[in-house]
Amino acid sequence: MLNGCPVTATARNTYDHRLRNLVAAAGTAAVNDVMLPRSTVATWKRKGHLAVVSCEVFEQLSESRLRRWKARAVFCVLDDQVSCPKQQPSKLTFAEEQKMRDLVESHELRHFSIRALAMHARRIGALFGSDSTWWPTIHAKSWMRPTQRIHPESP
Repeated sequence: MLNGCPVTATARNTYDHRLRNLVAAAGTAAVNDVMLPRSTVATWKRKGHLAVVSCEVFEQLSESRLRRWKARAVFCVLDDQVSCPKQQPSKLTFAEEQKMRDLVESHELRHFSIRALAMHARRIGALFGSDSTWWPTIHAKSWMRPTQRIHPESP
């Protein structure tokens, strides 16, 4: 309570960054069908273009593109997998699995843990799989990490 009056939290609207950048560049005339508060438009114009860091794959996956992609995936038939990798964006494709195998079985990267290996793959742009995807895939495919014998051979 503030001065005897109950304080209520006002819900803040959230908007897509592309809408914000469009309004900042061209004004509200570019988006006639969207009702925006005057204060929001004024803030966007004052602050200007918003820099957004994103993967270009997410920028290309529009709603109509996603619908077409899902419609095409219906015809995908694979005998060796439960579902088609193209039906789920998070499912690894064959090429991604091969890249993961190359990284897991690499002698140069054998000192990396699996978690560090996944982070390294994301940093170099080789593979964008989560840490929780790497372990089940490695165990399901029975891939072995290269090891180096520390102790001398037994007599």
